Amino acid sequence: MSESNQELPIVECPRCHTRFRAREDQLAAAGGRVRCGVCLALFDSGDSRSTGDPVAGPLRVDEPADVPPASPAPSGERSRWRHLLLLWAGMIAVALALVVQVFAYRFDRWASEPQLRSIYEFACGVIGCELPEPSADGPGSDS
Repeated sequence: MSESNQELPIVECPRCHTRFRAREDQLAAAGGRVRCGVCLALFDSGDSRSTGDPVAGPLRVDEPADVPPASPAPSGERSRWRHLLLLWAGMIAVALALVVQVFAYRFDRWASEPQLRSIYEFACGVIGCELPEPSADGPGSDS
């Protein structure tokens, strides 16, 4: 490293006020844009650069200042997965509501079908409804 630690510019995050030493070639390569290692804020280093801070003393590279950092910003990837999970949960809830509506709409007819009667018996045991008696004409007959 050609520059000493004292000559490196100090860059301060405007969001959480964490201070970092950065090399000029790193700042030039990024066009002056810096991402804070503590709060992940992206900012222009030109607005908050100085060559030394005699009050605070020397800083090591990536050493945060004494100011407590702000709460970290939510990760874009985590937010994307949260939205995807909510979307799937909503679709499952709508599908279940549709199935319940169909079974409720066809309650009298399907409750007399032998293949579906056990499902209705279980559901009525859970929610406390009463099943109609199977018709004497046989299942599926329309009168």
